Amino acid sequence: IKSLNFQQLLIAYLRLDGHNDAEIAQLLGVTHQAIYYHMKKARRDVLAVYPHLAPAIEGRNRQHCRRLPITPMETP
Repeated sequence: IKSLNFQQLLIAYLRLDGHNDAEIAQLLGVTHQAIYYHMKKARRDVLAVYPHLAPAIEGRNRQHCRRLPITPMETP
């Protein structure tokens, strides 16, 4: 989504992967409060552009997410 910056997209991907805020914070070397702030801002930005996604974003239940293996990105 174009309205999100790289860090917001990375955090969103890791959350979809099943990681909690503390795990993401440890992976990225930031506080869990920073993760919460980035996701709060990302939700606000996405809902400003796509208000019809509110039920999916606001009602996310992490128990239904599956953890995917994280592989390093290849550089061209």
